[in-house]
Amino acid sequence: RSFYEEEKENFKLKEKIIKLRFIQLPLQFLNTKEVTESLRRFNQEDIRYLDSIGVQFKKLNFNDSLWVPVSRVIEEIPPLNSDNEDRYLKKSQFFELEDAMGVYLTKINDVLEVNEIAPLSYVEPRIRQVLLNRRKLDYIRKLETEIIDEATKEKVFEVYEK
Repeated sequence: RSFYEEEKENFKLKEKIIKLRFIQLPLQFLNTKEVTESLRRFNQEDIRYLDSIGVQFKKLNFNDSLWVPVSRVIEEIPPLNSDNEDRYLKKSQFFELEDAMGVYLTKINDVLEVNEIAPLSYVEPRIRQVLLNRRKLDYIRKLETEIIDEATKEKVFEVYEK
């Protein structure tokens, strides 16, 4: 967390990210209106209802607490593309799109634009990797120094000229 706070400026987004929940329904789905209302409201009763009929959905994502890159969302919702994303991908927006594969119901909870600071939850895996790599480098440097010091002390080293 402290690394994130100190280095915030280095975590500017290079791509828009969003929090959303969505369902892909088959074209002939009968209860589209009820599913739409439940996805919009999304209270405990709605969640139970959607879970109970979830096997009828082609795709679903109810975890609207995770940040997802827009490129991944566009892959999952084919009628959505770089030409129309600004129209649909807005905070608190609900939209319905349709193509030959089905009906896509989507509720956007939050949006962060390019060059905004990425939230900690989104960059945490990258931060862990950076810190791990730093520790590895520090360990290697320390080991090299110890080996050189030991060799110097024992006078058991050779210098090679290029």
